[in-house]
Amino acid sequence: ISRETIVVIDATDNFNVTQALRVKKEIGLILSSAIIDERFSLYVLDETINKKSQKFSVCNPGDGSNKSEITSNKRRLKKHWEDLFYNRFTNAVDELTGSHTAAQSPIIEMIKFVSVNTFLDSRATKKRLVIVSDMLHHTQQYSHYRGSPNYAKFSKTSYAMTMQPLLEGVDVQIFYLINEKHILLQNRGHIEFWNQHVLTNNGFVSSVKTVN
Repeated sequence: ISRETIVVIDATDNFNVTQALRVKKEIGLILSSAIIDERFSLYVLDETINKKSQKFSVCNPGDGSNKSEITSNKRRLKKHWEDLFYNRFTNAVDELTGSHTAAQSPIIEMIKFVSVNTFLDSRATKKRLVIVSDMLHHTQQYSHYRGSPNYAKFSKTSYAMTMQPLLEGVDVQIFYLINEKHILLQNRGHIEFWNQHVLTNNGFVSSVKTVN
């Protein structure tokens, strides 16, 4: 496996048709630039997190663009790539578009879960976590709806100590879905909370792209 990539799509709240189109195109670009034999795993964030949160895992077989027309059937290789790899992810985005209402959004717990479930066992030297979410964590133990997030204060709680993910060397990329109902909560301080959470656990946030 040349690189381990996890894609987490947050299905605990609604994202509109335009946001879905943008996310679909962005994920499409990531898939199109994937390394040969890069493994992609799709996780869907819901109210509860368990083994069913991982929908599938598939390695990039390559689209045949680097092959010769003389020795390879490039059209068949491209179709195989689309059916086995590309379409599975883009179709998942389509399926999640619409109205979603959940009692909680355990983003912190999902990050820990995917790090243990996939990254811990991976022998890939390069690891990447792509998150599509409004990043508004909400559980009984801790919630971003209860005031401006303060990571220094949060990190001292027992909840934070039990939710530490394994992000050694992991490149985290966030597609930051603007939530119209809670837009005032989505600011630089909110993004910095996640930056500190990743850095504290030995990863790094390479990009945060706003999706409105």
